[in-house]
Amino acid sequence: MSLFERLTPKEAADALLAGDIDAVFLAGESDTPAIEQLLWAEGVHPVSARHAEVYRRMQPDVAVLRIPQGLFDLVHMIPRQDVRVIAPAINLVARENLHAALVDLFLDAARKTHGGPTLLTARGTFPSEDYTSLPMNADAVRYYEKGPSGLRKYLPFWLATWVDRVVVYVVPFLVVISTAFRGVPLLNGFVFSLSSQRLYKRLKRIELAENTDDQRVDLLRELDAIEADSKRLPVPRTHLAPYFELRQNIHDLRDRLHEGGA
Repeated sequence: MSLFERLTPKEAADALLAGDIDAVFLAGESDTPAIEQLLWAEGVHPVSARHAEVYRRMQPDVAVLRIPQGLFDLVHMIPRQDVRVIAPAINLVARENLHAALVDLFLDAARKTHGGPTLLTARGTFPSEDYTSLPMNADAVRYYEKGPSGLRKYLPFWLATWVDRVVVYVVPFLVVISTAFRGVPLLNGFVFSLSSQRLYKRLKRIELAENTDDQRVDLLRELDAIEADSKRLPVPRTHLAPYFELRQNIHDLRDRLHEGGA
């Protein structure tokens, strides 16, 4: 045989027992026929993977398991010592356009089939979002984070799935829109405050200017321009009081200008 030969599990076990090969790599639970056959065979011993942790870090879809001494048979002490093995995970792969309802059904079936305890895994270990190098389906992530929809107890399956998708995708969108609309008055208030401050600066220059007969006409003309600009201000309802205060200040300044020329 070549250095590496691809054989079925049974062919590999038979070849090892016949002395045709020196070692085999097998994957499966301890009750897999080929693995079970080799575990109880004389002269065959499991080999601990010395660099198992390195492989785990390099390949995210594998795990490292420690098989304690005597796990499979405490009387005959099988295995005879603790063994560290590399455990490749089986991934459930689907197309990107798989319907969300089917995602829940597949994961329900996987949890029912593989969620129980075994000699090598605790209850609830699988299915898992860990041990995969593939991108996770968004609905599968929601299933792992929140579990199956509680609405399925009260609504038809298709309707419960639809409501879940509305909650997941539509509600956050509505929250964003609502937040944006609440921000509009704040933005309008900021624009009004900024514009009114500019008008107050122009009023201050008029008030500080010398009110002579030669200057008064120009000052009144500038004041009329300020009043015209004030009428074009976007005034939020929450800023009506500052707006009318600005208009009153313009009116008072005009009176003072006229009084200075009397």
